[in-house]
Amino acid sequence: MKTLTFLAIPALLLLLASCLKEPDFSDVPSISFGGFDHRILTTPDRLGNRVPRDSVVVLVDFQDGDGDLGITTEEFQGKGDPKLKGVNNYIVRVMRKTRTGFVEVFPQVPFNSFYPPLKPDGRRGPIEGTLRFSQIFFGSTAPKPLKDTLKFQIRILDRALHESNVIETDTIIVFPPVYKP
Repeated sequence: MKTLTFLAIPALLLLLASCLKEPDFSDVPSISFGGFDHRILTTPDRLGNRVPRDSVVVLVDFQDGDGDLGITTEEFQGKGDPKLKGVNNYIVRVMRKTRTGFVEVFPQVPFNSFYPPLKPDGRRGPIEGTLRFSQIFFGSTAPKPLKDTLKFQIRILDRALHESNVIETDTIIVFPPVYKP
């Protein structure tokens, strides 16, 4: 009886697994806003003062039909596929709230970046998950530090350079970063 149970359980699991249909996602990546992970931290400056900083992680949910998301550091540096050299596959526009609406601003350190391969085995097939993009905004030791209301417009690229849809995040209030004039 134990042998029958021992054989029946794996057979049942195989039967159930064969019933699961592989997702049918487009080969062009699709993204949606998954939320923020926002924390206010403090760190000492050179004089020992405690300086506040905002730690913001933007969560971006993704789906891709062929799983070709991400590039390696070597590819970004030009070793390998020449079309991937210098390609930022995570593109961010920063929008700042003003009296008249939101305007694009240009941080001194651009937020554009690249993320590593999400299927390191390189096998073709659907993939879905969440990208976590982290950014730090530094405050000041002034009695009433200024705050900025920001939102982000984000898109991603896959290895074939297919562009995803553009998402816009909710607004978030942070210490103001330094912008280019």
